[in-house]
Amino acid sequence: MLAARGYRGFTLVEILVVLLLLAIVVGLVTPSMLNLRKSAERQGALSALLHEIGLLPYQAYLGGEAIVFPPAAGLVTLPEGWDVELAPPVRYEVNGLCTSGRLRVTDPERNVTVYEIQPFSCKPEIVDAVNP
Repeated sequence: MLAARGYRGFTLVEILVVLLLLAIVVGLVTPSMLNLRKSAERQGALSALLHEIGLLPYQAYLGGEAIVFPPAAGLVTLPEGWDVELAPPVRYEVNGLCTSGRLRVTDPERNVTVYEIQPFSCKPEIVDAVNP
C-alpha cells in the first residue's frame, strides 16, 4: 500500500528519535571533553614549571653564583593558584651540581604531585601523584 503512494522521506517520529539519540550522545560526551581540557591545561602548566626548575642549574652557571630554590626570586614563575614546597631547599651550584630535595607541587584543584630532585641530574623526577 505504501509503494502505491510513492513513499519518500522519513516520518516525523523517525526524525525525532534520531535527534533525541544525538542529544543523549552529546550530553554524555560534553562533560568528559571539559575534564579532558582541564587536565591538558594542568599538565601544560606543570610541564612548564618543571622545565623552569630544570633550567636552574644552567641559570646558576650563567649567573656565576649559586641559586637556592625556593625562593629563586624571579627565576621560576608559578601559575596562578599553584603552590610549591621544597624540603630541604635545593642549592644549585655554578658547576651544575645541586643538593637533593623533595618537591611538592599543588595545583588549584588541590591535586598534589611529589618529585625528588637528585644531586646528579638536578632534574625533578616523579615520586608520587595524589588526587583528592
